[in-house]
Amino acid sequence: MDGVALELWLDVAHVEFMDSAGVHLLVETQARLRELNRRLAVICPAGHAPRRLEHAGVANQLPLSDDRAAAHRAA
Repeated sequence: MDGVALELWLDVAHVEFMDSAGVHLLVETQARLRELNRRLAVICPAGHAPRRLEHAGVANQLPLSDDRAAAHRAA
Protein backbone atom coordinates (compact mmCIF):
# COMPACT_ATOMS: atom_id res chain seq x y z
CA MET A 1 0.00 0.00 0.00
CA ASP A 2 2.80 2.39 -0.82
CA GLY A 3 1.59 5.93 -1.26
CA VAL A 4 -1.72 5.37 0.53
CA ALA A 5 -2.29 7.52 3.59
CA LEU A 6 -3.67 5.60 6.55
CA GLU A 7 -4.43 8.72 8.57
CA LEU A 8 -5.78 12.18 7.93
CA TRP A 9 -4.92 14.83 10.48
CA LEU A 10 -6.85 18.10 10.51
CA ASP A 11 -5.54 20.92 12.68
CA VAL A 12 -8.35 23.33 13.54
CA ALA A 13 -6.39 25.13 16.25
CA HIS A 14 -6.65 28.49 14.49
CA VAL A 15 -10.20 28.15 13.21
CA GLU A 16 -12.17 31.18 14.36
CA PHE A 17 -15.47 30.30 12.69
CA MET A 18 -17.11 26.99 11.84
CA ASP A 19 -20.65 26.82 10.51
CA SER A 20 -22.85 23.77 10.12
CA ALA A 21 -21.22 22.95 6.77
CA GLY A 22 -17.83 22.66 8.48
CA VAL A 23 -19.27 20.48 11.22
CA HIS A 24 -21.00 18.29 8.62
CA LEU A 25 -17.74 17.98 6.66
CA LEU A 26 -15.87 16.69 9.72
CA VAL A 27 -18.57 14.14 10.55
CA GLU A 28 -18.83 12.93 6.94
CA THR A 29 -15.05 12.71 6.63
CA GLN A 30 -14.91 10.58 9.78
CA ALA A 31 -17.59 8.24 8.41
CA ARG A 32 -15.92 7.91 5.02
CA LEU A 33 -12.49 7.23 6.51
CA ARG A 34 -13.96 4.53 8.74
CA GLU A 35 -15.42 2.83 5.65
CA LEU A 36 -11.92 2.85 4.15
CA ASN A 37 -10.29 1.57 7.37
CA ARG A 38 -8.48 4.86 7.75
CA ARG A 39 -8.11 7.13 10.78
CA LEU A 40 -9.06 10.75 11.29
CA ALA A 41 -7.33 12.89 13.92
CA VAL A 42 -8.67 16.35 14.67
CA ILE A 43 -6.22 18.62 16.49
CA CYS A 44 -8.64 20.78 18.43
CA PRO A 45 -7.35 22.66 21.49
CA ALA A 46 -9.63 24.80 23.64
CA GLY A 47 -11.30 27.59 21.71
CA HIS A 48 -14.04 28.14 19.18
CA ALA A 49 -13.86 24.84 17.30
CA PRO A 50 -14.42 22.45 20.23
CA ARG A 51 -17.22 24.65 21.59
CA ARG A 52 -18.91 24.61 18.18
CA LEU A 53 -18.60 20.83 17.94
CA GLU A 54 -20.05 20.44 21.44
CA HIS A 55 -22.98 22.74 20.62
CA ALA A 56 -23.64 20.73 17.46
CA GLY A 57 -23.67 17.53 19.53
CA VAL A 58 -20.91 15.83 17.56
CA ALA A 59 -17.82 16.30 19.74
CA ASN A 60 -18.12 12.77 21.10
CA GLN A 61 -18.32 11.36 17.55
CA LEU A 62 -14.99 12.80 16.47
CA PRO A 63 -11.44 11.89 17.53
CA LEU A 64 -10.48 15.22 19.09
CA SER A 65 -7.01 15.79 20.53
CA ASP A 66 -5.70 18.84 22.34
CA ASP A 67 -2.42 18.75 20.43
CA ARG A 68 -0.33 16.62 18.07
CA ALA A 69 1.31 14.68 20.89
CA ALA A 70 -2.11 13.63 22.19
CA ALA A 71 -3.14 12.59 18.67
CA HIS A 72 0.00 10.42 18.40
CA ARG A 73 -0.83 8.76 21.72
CA ALA A 74 -4.40 8.06 20.57
CA ALA A 75 -3.20 6.31 17.40
